[in-house]
Amino acid sequence: MYLTKLKYRMELIASQNKKIPVVCIEALEHANVPENYTQGEQRFHLDKEGMKRFHDWILQQWNNNLIKK
Repeated sequence: MYLTKLKYRMELIASQNKKIPVVCIEALEHANVPENYTQGEQRFHLDKEGMKRFHDWILQQWNNNLIKK
């Protein structure tokens, strides 16, 4: 999954959950997502479980007020 698509997905989720900001890189690292670099583009490949960990991490940061609202 391309990072731009991931950001778009998170923005859709954010619109349904009090505008949670997109914190892509740190959350992706937390989710232990494998990274591939192709032609200068950073690509992230997330399976269903990886996406769940990513979303859970964002929600946890939001709930703990670690992300500015």
